Amino acid sequence: MYELQAVALIERDTNNDILWVWSYPTIEDSTRDLVMRRCTLDKEGDEVIDYCFCHYQQTWCYLSNFQCDDNPQLPKVTACCLVLLSKDFNPEKYRHLSGLLYTSYASSGSPTSVLTPYLSVYTKGNCPNPSGDEMFSIKSFDIRMAYIACPLRDVVQMFGIESIYIYTALLLKRRVVVYAPDVATVLKVTRTLPLFVWHQQNWNIVFPYMELVDTEMADLTSHGTYVAGFTDASIEARTELYDLFINVPANAITVAPHAKESFVLGKLHKDIAIHLMECVEDASLNDQQVIKALSVKTRELITNVQSLSDEADGSVTLNGLREKKLNPALETFLYNVASAEGLTQL
Repeated sequence: MYELQAVALIERDTNNDILWVWSYPTIEDSTRDLVMRRCTLDKEGDEVIDYCFCHYQQTWCYLSNFQCDDNPQLPKVTACCLVLLSKDFNPEKYRHLSGLLYTSYASSGSPTSVLTPYLSVYTKGNCPNPSGDEMFSIKSFDIRMAYIACPLRDVVQMFGIESIYIYTALLLKRRVVVYAPDVATVLKVTRTLPLFVWHQQNWNIVFPYMELVDTEMADLTSHGTYVAGFTDASIEARTELYDLFINVPANAITVAPHAKESFVLGKLHKDIAIHLMECVEDASLNDQQVIKALSVKTRELITNVQSLSDEADGSVTLNGLREKKLNPALETFLYNVASAEGLTQL
């Protein structure tokens, strides 16, 4: 079986009522409530979001909005939102699949017409394209392309040399909150940040579009590390939710008071930051080469940390680091790197 978990349809009728009309299989109430909050069928103009995605209870939710005006098959429907739930992160794949499923729905006027292509993808990984074009296949969507869809260079250019704070937070597996007033920017920036630590290749730490709702906050804080995106500016005051705060419109990065010890920068940080900026400013390097160059630097750092391990059990200890008579800030940083990489004793 493939990673799909559920499909659903939400409609806006001619009375402007928003109705959850169909799903397969049944979707639990808390996820359904979240999806209804993300659905923008009750909005107008710039507030309408064509496509967004969020992450909740280890499930990715992909929402695509479509206008249904003047469709004779849907005389009482003015717009709809097609929802896909899946275990894997791949926004481009599920946006494409949503479009195919909507075509089936729009041509028949029946929500259940979505079921046949959905089950085909769920069981076989492919389905015919309703428009007659090439068959949709999950194998056509390389997960690595989803990882690098948004350039790391853009984020580094946005924050300049202070990007080293983002790198440090991700390397040490700290909690990062991103604020931007619009959903598109929040989605783009949050999904880009794991590129700073390519060796981890873990996009499940990304919660790209959150709201300050109790159920969502409970799910978020159950994770020890995350990158969470918000469009609500009041999130900045919630310092208990983050170690590093990124304010995109202000191009500002703030370390939470309780986390300052983990973000004391030294020569090692400076060297990595300068190397990253040189790569980003080198027009001859594409984004994949920038990612690789930073990843090589990270591997060198981790190898150096491993070399400081105790010969007896292979673990890195504070006492062992102190014997090296390192700068206290460097000692703390190296130990935190070792801890994040699983090189310390439990």
